[in-house]
Amino acid sequence: TLVDIIRALWLKAGPVINLDLRANPERLAKGDAVRFHAKVLAAIKAGDESGAREGIAADINNAAEVILSRGGLPEQ
Repeated sequence: TLVDIIRALWLKAGPVINLDLRANPERLAKGDAVRFHAKVLAAIKAGDESGAREGIAADINNAAEVILSRGGLPEQ
């Protein structure tokens, strides 16, 4: 099911997100993720499949750009 897929992806991505946000707490204050997530949620509610896909891709790309611009994730 979709929930199982999301759960499996979260188990893989969650630790990376945690490391990133610990190293870059200003990302939460800046609010990019909140805006991306709001757009995705609105697209899902509207049945806009491509809008949801684009919003998720934009969120992932934004996080990747920030992580890479800082030289990667910190060592644990």
